[in-house]
Amino acid sequence: MVNSKPSAGRRKMLRYLGGAGVVGLAGCMGDENGNGNGNGAGNGNGTDDGNGGSGSEFPERDIEIVAPADPGGSIDLYARLVAGHLADHLPNDVNVTVSNVAGAAARVGADEVYQAEPDGYTLCLGHLEAHTTGQILYDPMYELTEFTHLGQIGATPRSWFGNADATDEYDSWDALVEGMTNGELLFATQGAGATGHIIGIVAGDLTGDYSADDLDFVHYSGTGEMTAPLIRGDQHVGAATHSTTEDIIEDEDDIGFYFIMGESDEWTTAAEFGMPSDAAETLGDQFTTPYGLYAPPDTPDDVTEILRDSLYDTLQDDAVQADAEEQNLPIEPVHGDEFQDFVGEFYEGWLEYEEVMADAVD
Repeated sequence: MVNSKPSAGRRKMLRYLGGAGVVGLAGCMGDENGNGNGNGAGNGNGTDDGNGGSGSEFPERDIEIVAPADPGGSIDLYARLVAGHLADHLPNDVNVTVSNVAGAAARVGADEVYQAEPDGYTLCLGHLEAHTTGQILYDPMYELTEFTHLGQIGATPRSWFGNADATDEYDSWDALVEGMTNGELLFATQGAGATGHIIGIVAGDLTGDYSADDLDFVHYSGTGEMTAPLIRGDQHVGAATHSTTEDIIEDEDDIGFYFIMGESDEWTTAAEFGMPSDAAETLGDQFTTPYGLYAPPDTPDDVTEILRDSLYDTLQDDAVQADAEEQNLPIEPVHGDEFQDFVGEFYEGWLEYEEVMADAVD
């Protein structure tokens, strides 16, 4: 797992951790006669003392987590990590499964869950950055802030890296900019409008060193398709989540440069690579990618609370922590109540870049 200090953006997210309380499931389950005790979500049949209701017997059947991406990337890995342990912390004995619904930079899967029955049985493992930029640029069916947000699972910074043979001599930001703008270096992305593409666009705008038209973008479909030609040398520069690329690039000899958008004691940062510090800080704030679990809008409150508490408990589980560390998946849990508010702030922050992003992807 990455051993890094949180950037300003991550510190903003982590402030939610301090006050994130968890309602114990034992306090919500009611007595042996099924009466809620008024201390939690009312997991009994409910009386005037509790908050029981339609979710009192939830879950009664299997829960599906939609991963809106192909297998193997960070979205899929987080979804399978949660699915593998969430059932152990739900009040009833059911299975939790994962379905991959890839397409349109995570928008297809998000649209599917947004329109699903709001009963708690169809969830989305969301990549907040992708769903935010997707909504701003492409007007999908979903409205990000209207999902029922069940909690943050983890957060990982973005990284930039280059093929060793092509970029070994590009050992600073200024040199890299020169190579990208004079046509020597091709910039591979996960697709037009995907976050790797957006990083390239916004970095140029914030630093003032280039415009999107100055770069030669080559678009692929997903992180796996993008990183393979980068390692081979067919393309030269790319950007992706640090947790994903650190796993893919196992041999340091494969890369000519590597830096992350954030602070780190272990890895070269954008500021250390020579990017102007104000731009590096802003990008570190905005490109630290939160992953969360969403339910459709208008999911009943009692079901929502069961899922939020169960997810938060799951992420504290020693077995989950061990599995996450083995897979290099940073775990930074934020309870759903606090995460719901954070999503709105995150979305508003991205709106500042709407014009420059829209101009670049038209």
